[in-house]
Amino acid sequence: MRVSNTYQPAARGLLVASRPVSPSVGCEIEFLTFPIFVLQCLTMNTITIRLPNDLRSDLQRLSQEQNKPVSDIVRESIRRYVAVEKFRALRKKSLPFAEAQGFLTDEDVFRAIS
Repeated sequence: MRVSNTYQPAARGLLVASRPVSPSVGCEIEFLTFPIFVLQCLTMNTITIRLPNDLRSDLQRLSQEQNKPVSDIVRESIRRYVAVEKFRALRKKSLPFAEAQGFLTDEDVFRAIS
C-alpha cells in the first residue's frame, strides 16, 4: 500500500530522507525538506513452512539475541539465498565465455584484475 503513489519527490529535486517505520511490514516514511512526509508500505505475502523443532528453537534464540522478529531473520536469509543462487546462475552462464578467454579458475580472474 502506498499512501501517495503519484508524488515523486526525487523527480521534483527535493531532498528526501527515508527511514523504516516497521521492517516487519515494509513501511517507510520519507521526510521531505519541508514539513511533509509520505508513508509507503510495501505489500508482503505470507508463506507457511515446516521447520524441525531444533531449527525453530535456534531461530527463536537468534530472534531474542538480536532483538529482531523471527520473520525478519528468515526474510534476510531468503534474500541472501536468492542472491547467491542468482550469482551461481550467472557464473554458470558466463563460464564458457570465460574459459574461452583462458579464465579457468578464480585465481586466473584475480590475477587478471589485480
